[in-house]
Amino acid sequence: MYFYLFIKSYKLNSNNRPLKSVSLIAYIFSSLANFLIPIFLILKVKPNFVTFLNFILGLIALVIIFFFEDYYLLAIILYIFFFILDHVDGGIARLNNNKTFYGKFLDSLSGIFFESLFYIGLALFLFSKNNNFLLLNLHLLCCIFYIFDIFILDKFSSLVRWCNKENQKSFYPYIRKKYFYRLFLTFYDIYIILVIISVFFVEDSFFFEKIVSLAFLTMFFSGLLNIILHIFYSYKFLNLKKK
Repeated sequence: MYFYLFIKSYKLNSNNRPLKSVSLIAYIFSSLANFLIPIFLILKVKPNFVTFLNFILGLIALVIIFFFEDYYLLAIILYIFFFILDHVDGGIARLNNNKTFYGKFLDSLSGIFFESLFYIGLALFLFSKNNNFLLLNLHLLCCIFYIFDIFILDKFSSLVRWCNKENQKSFYPYIRKKYFYRLFLTFYDIYIILVIISVFFVEDSFFFEKIVSLAFLTMFFSGLLNIILHIFYSYKFLNLKKK
């Protein structure tokens, strides 16, 4: 039973999320999720419940990164597992053919909540090691850009659809997928990988600071480019009459 469901999950999710259309790290996490999906299917667990479980997992990781400095390794393990489990609910929904917009909303909300707070926690964790107030503020600024990086995608796409409907246009709502998409995916891979490998340097303050700072810097440039790109195309696409 498990093997049959694994093969079915692997085929469907591999076709739905091929490497050419997602980041390398997302492809790896999605592939690993296929090992968990059959278990949840056998237990008849619904996708939204998996999202809820992942939200609880995220809360535990946040508590650790904020309050328990000695368990940084565990926080990173939960950080990785959060991303893997994040692919499980969607995989279950696709296999059961019951994807909903509500499920997509819950999944996105959980991801935004966890990731934004986790990176803030990471900035504070580094501050507890080096007491560099200037660096802390720069890292928190990067976190702000990261949050804008996420929210601007949905805001732009919804407004473009609205504008298209009112003005009989057909502007593409997902600009980042059309321009510099592979660059954005590379940015994503870089800062996720840097956060993961930081666990191997946590005892070395010098290298830990450099690795974490590079992750935040990558996050900042990704967010900045994304904001500039959407401001430019918002002028081109949305500079039309609103009813």
